[in-house]
Amino acid sequence: MEKCLVTVPAAFMHVRDNLDELGKVADDTDLLFLKGLLDSPVVTSLVKVSERAFPCRCSFLPPLLHHRRRST
Repeated sequence: MEKCLVTVPAAFMHVRDNLDELGKVADDTDLLFLKGLLDSPVVTSLVKVSERAFPCRCSFLPPLLHHRRRST
């Protein structure tokens, strides 16, 4: 099994914790939208489900493509 450097929840939490740093390059409206998404319980649940369904996503391929790539 491949070893991941960063898991999905870790990446999610990193963006969420460092949202203020994005203020230097992002528009206020964009930041409000992103904050709303990151604080949403639905998105948090999706991150958890994604981690369970695809425990190691070392590449930046979408989940379905990554799954097909591993199974071939």
